[in-house]
Amino acid sequence: MKGVVFTELIEMIEAKWGLTTAQKVLDDAALPHDGVYTSIGTCPHGEAVSIVQSLSKHSGMAVADLLEAFGYYLFGRLAAGFPKLLSNISDPFDLLLNIEKLIHVEVKKLYPDARPPMFHGRLLDSGSLEMVYQSNRGMGSLAIGLMKGCGDYFKQPLNVAIKESNPDGTIVTFILEKQPC
Repeated sequence: MKGVVFTELIEMIEAKWGLTTAQKVLDDAALPHDGVYTSIGTCPHGEAVSIVQSLSKHSGMAVADLLEAFGYYLFGRLAAGFPKLLSNISDPFDLLLNIEKLIHVEVKKLYPDARPPMFHGRLLDSGSLEMVYQSNRGMGSLAIGLMKGCGDYFKQPLNVAIKESNPDGTIVTFILEKQPC
């Protein structure tokens, strides 16, 4: 995973639970380099899992809920950091249906070794969308948060439900529905 994911995760922990909790989370995660990350580096996915599992113990929140909260937070941070990528888009479905060519192409320009998850979408009608997430990391809850964050960014709340998932969560189909504003 790209280091920016780790730096943003730690920043979210610090912002929501404070510096003391963040340090306890990192200490308990027993990371090989004490939780020191740079946004341009690449780190094993398992380290992010260790951080979230440690945060779950310290916060009392379920891992899936933490991943969703982080996905929501991460979308906002990435949108703020790269506003030009979103400047010609006015609807969350437009972004989500084109995430591979609008966002992931740019990610790979910045980080040629990046392996972002794959997203494929199909508009069901003007208010609903089917999205398929595919990643060997199995972080569908993070994807839910990113999709909800996308909806809120465009001032169009989305209901996101899992339609189906394979046993290890590496392929998840979601149904997204626009909610009244």
